[in-house]
Amino acid sequence: MLQRCAALLGADAAALYTADPGGRTLSIHSALNLPSDWVLRVRVRPGSGVTGRAFAEGQRCECHDFPASGMPAASRHTRALLAAGTYPFRGVLGLPLTTRQGPFGVLTLYFTAPLTLDSADLQLADALAVQGGLAIDNALLFGEGQEREREAGALLGISGRLEHGLTRHDLTQVLRMMVETLGAGRGLLHIAGTATVGVGFPSALPDELDTLTGQLGRPARCRPAG
Repeated sequence: MLQRCAALLGADAAALYTADPGGRTLSIHSALNLPSDWVLRVRVRPGSGVTGRAFAEGQRCECHDFPASGMPAASRHTRALLAAGTYPFRGVLGLPLTTRQGPFGVLTLYFTAPLTLDSADLQLADALAVQGGLAIDNALLFGEGQEREREAGALLGISGRLEHGLTRHDLTQVLRMMVETLGAGRGLLHIAGTATVGVGFPSALPDELDTLTGQLGRPARCRPAG
């Protein structure tokens, strides 16, 4: 996607920014023709700079000559480059990428010369952003479907094993498979009248497992706000 958009719009470099957990900053997921220190160090706040504004507003954002525009830089790394007079680009174009779940990130294109895209070019850029969002959405859905199929197959195999007499060691192995399949940090398996086993606990003493077993089936308790 980066290569195609850069080639069609004549950009010299490109980056796909995605939101970090919590959505407070954007970092580079993948890049084209950008220095490695740029990729590793740039963190963008939503609403600031070309990339941050495109993400926060959900609309295309462009800057004809970024170093001369006076627009606040979105990251410390960018501010340092601007202050040193070593910022390598002039034109910047930010295209928001949206999926069914909402804002996903921003495709930012960088130009060594001032931005000279006309209205037809900008319409093409908007169309590419829509296509990019759809492609990402389809990839996410496909990945989720593959993951659900893998989980269902693993759980089906586990349920088949539980139908037969198993030793405590076998139950531990089954539980370990369940924890890994579901991506859990730890797990507890209790079979009434047979055994109770745990995986991922700092210690698995019988009295601790008995206490945890007594909590199985109870609804989660939420701490009141305040």
